[in-house]
Amino acid sequence: MSVIITLKNIDNPEKLGGIGIYYKVLQSHFTNGIKYFNYSDDDSKNILVKSFYRFYDIIKFAMNCFSRYNSHDLIHLNPSLSWSSIIRDGILLLVSKLSGKKTVIFIRGWHEYMVNKIENKKNINSLFKWVYNKSDAFIVLSNDFKEKLREWGFKQKIFVETTVVDNTLLNGNLANIKINKNNDSLYLLFLARVEKAKGIFEVIDIYEYLKHKYPNIHLIIAGDGGSLQEIKSIVENRNIQDFEFTGYVTGEAKARTFAKSDVYIFPSYGEGMPNSVLEAMAFGLPVITRPVGGLRDFFEDGKMGFLTESKDPKVFAQLTEKLILDPDLCRQMGKYNAQFARKHFLASVVAKRLERIYEDVLNGEVVERSWMDTIEENPKS
Repeated sequence: MSVIITLKNIDNPEKLGGIGIYYKVLQSHFTNGIKYFNYSDDDSKNILVKSFYRFYDIIKFAMNCFSRYNSHDLIHLNPSLSWSSIIRDGILLLVSKLSGKKTVIFIRGWHEYMVNKIENKKNINSLFKWVYNKSDAFIVLSNDFKEKLREWGFKQKIFVETTVVDNTLLNGNLANIKINKNNDSLYLLFLARVEKAKGIFEVIDIYEYLKHKYPNIHLIIAGDGGSLQEIKSIVENRNIQDFEFTGYVTGEAKARTFAKSDVYIFPSYGEGMPNSVLEAMAFGLPVITRPVGGLRDFFEDGKMGFLTESKDPKVFAQLTEKLILDPDLCRQMGKYNAQFARKHFLASVVAKRLERIYEDVLNGEVVERSWMDTIEENPKS
């Protein structure tokens, strides 16, 4: 089996986005038959320069597909549901099919403005379906996304998959013990892009509300983003205590951050399958979040933590308070999460599931399935 996955900046870690990081983590767990096609670094704001690189990528991709020296037989495209991505990958899909290659489409980001255009603009809807109906299979991150494709009339097999937890994060003892030895303190964690849509402003209000009642709690904000400076100013102006900004963390620094923490809080407005939640679970943290994206499919409210449709900081604070007042419940949820996440979300596990999808598509014997099919009806806690 020989598969080409299209990516951007796979060899430039400093510029990797979420999709690139996903495949970088999976890379060492794939077989030798999985290779990458790198898009050009077209971040220029000059429209002529950007257009040139897009055209260059299409030509390079076509030469790759039609070359008699190229033996690969399946293409894996990774569009987000956005204008530029849908157009670029739509052209690559047409090229791929003209060359006789099987093609899998993994739609990652779902943007509401594009969903609205597909649903409400007849010409966009028709063109989108005409192009993407040529794919051999789809992969999505949630059942909601799968149902949306069905509503739009796609008949191909649609697989539901997850993001991943890097196996190397769990190496050593950090994932198995808490490095915070002060049993009187409890550390809350937010680890994600520091942006409004991730719920960062709600996190500050949640913490401030709880801090008045429980002086021994702490909050860690791990990440960077467009709202970071504003959040720092709010913390300083309100004189909020026991607050820690780590900046963007990776590798051992990320592992230490998770290991130091006790509860993960993530009031995000919308997601595909939030990687940070899966990582927090793997490190044995109960999670308090909203039923966004793929979380709605599997998250067990009251067993993995707590889910709420609300964005109200007081609702989140009240749910967090249950864990502050019941350390045994906190530990029980954390233990269950660690077992669940390590069984289903490790990169080594996800890589095998993806390779099975590739094999099925190539063999023409595709059985539609979800990663959740592997969940036992009564998993052991």
